[in-house]
Amino acid sequence: MDRKPIAMRARLGMTLIELLVVVAIIALMIAILLPTLGRIRESARRQICLSNTRTQAAAFLVYAQDFGGMLPRSARVPYGQGSWEELCIIPGATARALHDYGLNDGPDPSAFPDLAANHATRTVWKCASAAYNGNVPRFHRPGPTPGRTLFYIDHFYVLSGLEGNAWYWGAGSPATIEDDCGALTADVLVAPLGDPTHWVGYHGQGKPVNDWVTSDGINQSYSDGRAEWVTPGSLGDPITRRVFTSPTRHIAWREPGFAGRRTNARGGSAGL
Repeated sequence: MDRKPIAMRARLGMTLIELLVVVAIIALMIAILLPTLGRIRESARRQICLSNTRTQAAAFLVYAQDFGGMLPRSARVPYGQGSWEELCIIPGATARALHDYGLNDGPDPSAFPDLAANHATRTVWKCASAAYNGNVPRFHRPGPTPGRTLFYIDHFYVLSGLEGNAWYWGAGSPATIEDDCGALTADVLVAPLGDPTHWVGYHGQGKPVNDWVTSDGINQSYSDGRAEWVTPGSLGDPITRRVFTSPTRHIAWREPGFAGRRTNARGGSAGL
């Protein structure tokens, strides 16, 4: 009796052990590849954000050419004394002017009241990593003056014209295009007062907590038109390199010439 056909038919299937080995190999490959894919996606989002900050710098410089050399600055609308959020707000009129120079802004909420419409808006005022994690900028909102709006950037800081701010610790924030080179805009990089060495922001890995992750760094633009990636480690000691301190958190960015000295509201300096 010829048993060969029976043996061949028996080899066409897989044993349970073989199937489990294949499943285990596939699971291992997925575990290896997923973090790599996550880093690749975050790197792409970081590059989009870098391009946005470079566009912000270009628009700020063109704005200054048309407004007597003065760079745009934050609205200085208090959320409470020294609130860090004042760095994320500009007057609505300034936002509309910057729109004409290439900074397409978010929709007016009176026309687009739902967050879904805002979330879908393509704008250089969005950090791609923050938007990926579901963080939506507030954009235009009514201001304290009737008939005027404020523009809540949320994903970026406006760092020009900060001299004289009691909560600003640096000494190189350009107010005009004639000033020495300094920072214009940057991603969010903050540390809580209780943990000043733990920098968080939008660019990093891990599950977001309060919309932030442990920061790998920030994109930042300068008044000479360039933009670059800045890592927290390159800023030096986190405690002495904080550039803006509110009652709730420290904020940092790279500021040329800053060596950990505070400029107070009267223009004097005091060591940390």
